[in-house]
Amino acid sequence: MSLTLANSLIRAQDLSQITRQALSLVDGGLPWVQWASDATFQRYSFTDETTLVGAVQRGLHGTSLAYLPRCQVFISPVKLMTMGLEDLKRICQWESSSEEVLDARQIESLFEGHDVVACPSLKSPFAVLEELGVGESPLFANLSLIEHLEVRQWSASVALQDEPAQRLAKEAAQFALQQARQALDFIDYYGVYISLAEREPGGSGLSTDQRLANSESVLHALLPELFAYLDCPQTRGLPSPAEALAVVKEWLANGQSLGFSRLSSGVRQIVATPSFRADPATIAASVRSYVMAANQFFSRQQQLASIMKQDGCSCCYRSADNEFSGELLLNAEHVISLQSLQSLPSSTTPEGQP
Repeated sequence: MSLTLANSLIRAQDLSQITRQALSLVDGGLPWVQWASDATFQRYSFTDETTLVGAVQRGLHGTSLAYLPRCQVFISPVKLMTMGLEDLKRICQWESSSEEVLDARQIESLFEGHDVVACPSLKSPFAVLEELGVGESPLFANLSLIEHLEVRQWSASVALQDEPAQRLAKEAAQFALQQARQALDFIDYYGVYISLAEREPGGSGLSTDQRLANSESVLHALLPELFAYLDCPQTRGLPSPAEALAVVKEWLANGQSLGFSRLSSGVRQIVATPSFRADPATIAASVRSYVMAANQFFSRQQQLASIMKQDGCSCCYRSADNEFSGELLLNAEHVISLQSLQSLPSSTTPEGQP
């Protein structure tokens, strides 16, 4: 035998039930494990069952995502393992069912409980993009699964309840389209435009040209200030919440600062802070204050809660105390970046703090 798990030789029957169920949803997954355990020339070694499942999926199919045709879902089998044995058994039953039509409502309800979106629901954001006049943009022509999910979440928050809201939303979409170089940039810059329009004296009563000029002025002043905050800690593999927090604390203890995953994310977060003012003279201080508060917040946290995303590679880590709630993002490249830091309503925020 030449298949080892944590330095112990194994066969398929030695794996946990939830791992065998997950592998059964990987086309060829269980047969490969049986073949590998009987192989005489090749040797395969994995640190744990999660690593094995992810590696089998990628090795056999060149992607972290398995397609479940009956449920119409693209999902990592690593994410499937987090859903619990009973729900995983139901998914296996649906996938092997001989019934011509399955209960779509039951399937949708189960997956929604685990923050998983089926393929039919991934189409919903495009109606909003079309309504805003940007649906034909090449930015949205080749979205990854994570980008689909982020655009879908954004589209649910777009305010189109009346004519003024619709006009402002279309302005924001056009501004975001001009500034963005990828779909996630678009979401960020859309939010920036809306935040600035609602915050400025006169708010949405300003003219389109005034709002556009104000937003461009803020970007011109803010973007260079973020260059120093793009370095981020990096992990190996998919860390547990405790491991992720340890990596972050070691990074901070070495004098490094938390960083943003991209410039547009930094802009969105800074502009969204209640204390932000569109004054070039104070923008640099606003950036430093926000990042310093985030560093201090995560350095004093004792634990993080985690939510694995549908791709099985990305994960959100969240925490809160009496003053703030904060979120970190682990992306598919194993980089941990700052996603948000928000003051809690009960806390008193000093001038210049988030």
